[in-house]
Amino acid sequence: MREKAYDLMRGLGIILLLIFHAHIPMWLFTTIGLFFMPMFFMISGNFFRVKEGEGFAAYVGHKARRLMVPYLFFLVVSIVFHLLQAVLWHEPGTLKTEIGSILHRFAIGVTGDRASLCFLTIWFLVSLFEVSVLYWLMARIRSLRWRTVLSVVLFVVGYGLQVTKIELPFLLSSMCTLQLYFHLGYVFRQKGLDKQEVPLWVSATCLVIIFVGFNQANSLNEYRSNIFAPASVPLAVIATWSIYHLMRHLARSRYAESRAVSLLNMVGVESLVVYGLHRNFYFIIDGVARELGLSEGFTTCIMVPLTLAICLSLVGPLTRWVPRLIGK
Repeated sequence: MREKAYDLMRGLGIILLLIFHAHIPMWLFTTIGLFFMPMFFMISGNFFRVKEGEGFAAYVGHKARRLMVPYLFFLVVSIVFHLLQAVLWHEPGTLKTEIGSILHRFAIGVTGDRASLCFLTIWFLVSLFEVSVLYWLMARIRSLRWRTVLSVVLFVVGYGLQVTKIELPFLLSSMCTLQLYFHLGYVFRQKGLDKQEVPLWVSATCLVIIFVGFNQANSLNEYRSNIFAPASVPLAVIATWSIYHLMRHLARSRYAESRAVSLLNMVGVESLVVYGLHRNFYFIIDGVARELGLSEGFTTCIMVPLTLAICLSLVGPLTRWVPRLIGK
């Protein structure tokens, strides 16, 4: 049985993602970027399980079907949209140049984390696959305490690689930092923190305080959603804890069946499709808006809800025709 609070969290995270990739002020961009991706990794770690008798190869195959197959599908779709954008809004003859640019970005992205444009905005799927596989190996360590020590060491190594610009292929440096959030999500459930009864005012107050803290920590962030300063770790963890309990209150409130909450829940359930497709429609909407001379603020106001509506409308056809390509 699905846990509604987690679906609501995913839904909120996806809406924050849509806002994050729109035209927004830098302070809001960095504040959202410091915690919404850690929240997704903590949610994933929360549900980490190794089935009885499931070997390493079986686990990797399962995760590849759920994450890497959708990644490849969304990557192909994104490349098609990039080429379409080149045809629609670039000068004649630039299509060949754009194809060469995509191949070049793919090549340098594979060989180095910082140049990971080949992963576009779907790098999360690659990193989550790597983190999940790594954590299966780490789970051989029975002691949570020693697993935590190893997670912290890997985080320090990954962050050190990123800030010193020592690049590893296939987002491996990001994997080192993000596995800490995955581990903390696992600990969150193992220690029963998801069963705590936390007053609504406590969760809301913590979240407000955390947002102030994030704005103070912005100088430590490199304005990329896959590099996290050590000081942002406790902030991201407390923000995730606060949002979970807020969503838990919402899921049990009289508003749980309202249209707004039902929509948020739907976005959470179908988060993979919205995540994988949203940036492509952003490119098209942004191009049309520029042609029409619309302001960035107005474009953002229509971009987020319109893209969300388009992506959700595609869930049904994709589920019927190509369910495996979207991880179902």
